Amino acid sequence: MTKPPAQQPKPLESADGDFAAALNASLDGWNAAMGLRFLRATGEEVAAELEIGSAHRQPYGIVHGGVHSGIIESLFNRCGACGPAQGAVRGGTGEPHVISARHA
Repeated sequence: MTKPPAQQPKPLESADGDFAAALNASLDGWNAAMGLRFLRATGEEVAAELEIGSAHRQPYGIVHGGVHSGIIESLFNRCGACGPAQGAVRGGTGEPHVISARHA
């Protein structure tokens, strides 16, 4: 038995080039379960936040490393959906990818 082809996500829409509202309106899976909220999502930058709760902590009380990894994966995954070539992986420009995180 063969599986049907995976459906492609619908292209995001934004009047001002910031797709954060569109991403937040369609949260599902890991992003929804963790409570991730997108603050900005443009072709140049994707920023998000979440409120750390007991579901995010390991038994010693610190944030589980999988949460950090999941945030990074989600942000990089969304980068390709927010630029002029939505859904395309852009690379080879020689520009570094910068990951910045802070705990409030």
